[in-house]
Amino acid sequence: MTEGPRGGAYGTLSEFVSVTKGVVATGQSLDETNTKAKIVTPFIRTLGWRVYDNSEVLLEYSGEEGFDDQADYALFGPDGVHAVVEAKQIGRNITNSGAQIRRYMRLFGAEWGLLTNGEQYRLYQATDEDDEQFVESVSLADLPSSAHIEDLMRQSVYTEDTAGSPSDEESPEVPSESRERIEEFVNEKRSNDQEPIQQSTFGPLYDSLIESIAPSVYGHEMEKFGLLLSLVGGIHKPRENGRSIRGAIHISLVHDSGTLTTDIAEYAAQVAPSGVHLSGGPSGKGLLTTQKSPHDSSSRRLSEYSVDTLTRASHAVVTQFGKANENELDQLRRAFTAEIPSDKAGANQGQTGLIATSKPKYGRFDQYEPIAEQIDIDPTTVSQFDLVFTVVDRPDPEEDIEAAERILETNRERERDTRRENTVESEPTQSEVEEAARTAAPIVEPEFLREYISYARETYYPTLTDEGKEPIRDYYVELRAKSADEDAPVPVTGRKLEAMVRLAEASARLRLSDTVDREDAERAIKVVRSCLQDIGIDPVEGDFTHDVVETGAGREGEDATEDGGEHDEEVVESVRDVIEIVDKEYTGEAGAPIDAIVDRARSKGISKERLLDHIEQLRRKGDVYSPSTDQYKVV
Repeated sequence: MTEGPRGGAYGTLSEFVSVTKGVVATGQSLDETNTKAKIVTPFIRTLGWRVYDNSEVLLEYSGEEGFDDQADYALFGPDGVHAVVEAKQIGRNITNSGAQIRRYMRLFGAEWGLLTNGEQYRLYQATDEDDEQFVESVSLADLPSSAHIEDLMRQSVYTEDTAGSPSDEESPEVPSESRERIEEFVNEKRSNDQEPIQQSTFGPLYDSLIESIAPSVYGHEMEKFGLLLSLVGGIHKPRENGRSIRGAIHISLVHDSGTLTTDIAEYAAQVAPSGVHLSGGPSGKGLLTTQKSPHDSSSRRLSEYSVDTLTRASHAVVTQFGKANENELDQLRRAFTAEIPSDKAGANQGQTGLIATSKPKYGRFDQYEPIAEQIDIDPTTVSQFDLVFTVVDRPDPEEDIEAAERILETNRERERDTRRENTVESEPTQSEVEEAARTAAPIVEPEFLREYISYARETYYPTLTDEGKEPIRDYYVELRAKSADEDAPVPVTGRKLEAMVRLAEASARLRLSDTVDREDAERAIKVVRSCLQDIGIDPVEGDFTHDVVETGAGREGEDATEDGGEHDEEVVESVRDVIEIVDKEYTGEAGAPIDAIVDRARSKGISKERLLDHIEQLRRKGDVYSPSTDQYKVV
């Protein structure tokens, strides 16, 4: 036996052995994490397992019951765990670690167990007597001739009947020719990357990838870049206490109607390695699974999914996130928070990225209001997002012309495609072919982009360099220093620091790097700064307060809470006065226009949400009435 069932990191075990010998021969000291990344993970992939597909392989697996013990890898067959793999640092003696792998096999019901340090491979098998027997020890050089290694292969677990399952369709193995093409693409783009990040968007490689996300939608470069970072993700980091630092990057996009933000998120769902796509159903019906993969259009309710099932996806893209009911929000929170409760800890902790879109509470975004006051999502959920984008529909003649051209050209090309499919006509002219290539085609085709993302996620586990740490540290300290007043809200917490590390790791993965360097840190800072500038300004004090994002409340919200009911009565009376004053100013109207009331109330420190609540109170008391839509008068 020399070849894996579907190819993998390397086409054959002989090829794997040859490359791995080169890694060992360098004499480089590899810790356990790098031994896994450079040797053990490629070995498992060479056996045919798709490590990036969570329906096949889970990392740091602790079982459905959430045991304290965690196996480095759990390989899943149709009936549960087929094998567990425990990896040690290269060069470490593993002959005395047999009890550990036997315990994992017993805990998780695995038929096979493998203990390895990258150079030695010790194989164990469960017996009918509920015992785990040592089978053989194989050196790296002898792997191709082993009589038992093929028992770990995916081919022996999945029959031809299951080969066409949705899971197979969602996450196809990246072919060797695609890997070569990906490497060539990156090398070509990086060779042209001479400009500092500040003088271009993100650099030629990144700009090409960004332009290939929803190419029919003009602009939104920052949001598309954030989605790319989420798709490749950061590095999952186990801790000694059995918990972990998540690598998944969660993105929220709060958008005005008509900004095509949902189209961008849905495109991200198309190129994600695997996942579920959830969308808000009819009012009160919660979330529906509208698309599990490009090949599956069936619909299911979110309630049909267990937390374990959700966390086996690479991503969950949730459009109309605001339509999620309380039970669904709780389910999503437990699935995508950094530390999943122990009863679900086996579900690949924190490895599923959440991409959520929603509209402001009143349909359009008000840039002067904290984001948490405009969407029906509790602050606990908001605080779990690494990036929160606000997409505001602001008129801009130059931007509008470009956006209109993109939409019109895309429609024209689709019209031509439809005509060619449904009528008998001559071949398109050369000018038509060239125009089609210029207007509608992405720089990177969706399938290639999907393979690119899978390859980057699976192959690269970059580590943070000193040069990469410095900008992140300095930016973090700078943000915290902006609130020098001891009574001022703290602008950024350690949660945002970890988010910046994840984003920098994802940037390194996108360029297929083993290290997180200064350029990656600068890209992470750039996208974080963009989000904070959009939604991190306290509208009352003008301070750079990240409490708006992480707790959903700026100082205005704090004051309202502390003052209690007596303060509310004063505000209600103030709202009544505002309506009366505005009504007198607009003598030609049936009543005071709501927009003018909002502007006047804001000048008094009253948010739009509180204003509308108090207007409703006044209406119920009979102190205010509405003679016409969105107009009010005092009785």
